[in-house]
Amino acid sequence: MLPVQVDKVKTLAILDTGAGISIATKEMWIKWGKLSLRKTQMELQLADGNTEHPLGMLENMQVESCRVKYEHTFAIVDFG
Repeated sequence: MLPVQVDKVKTLAILDTGAGISIATKEMWIKWGKLSLRKTQMELQLADGNTEHPLGMLENMQVESCRVKYEHTFAIVDFG
């Protein structure tokens, strides 16, 4: 796990900077200030075979990890 900062919110995360989209929880999205989401019809299949429909896509987020800044897109999922 790596230290990650989005805006002023710091956390530990596993990020694949080569991936087009990462997954973030609804709780993290709330901590980030409930930024505007783009609607999506994406369906995610989880390792246990269940499927989830993201609340939306959070695009072009400025992410900093290990002093490297880049833009990333997150699918926001409510696992609750």
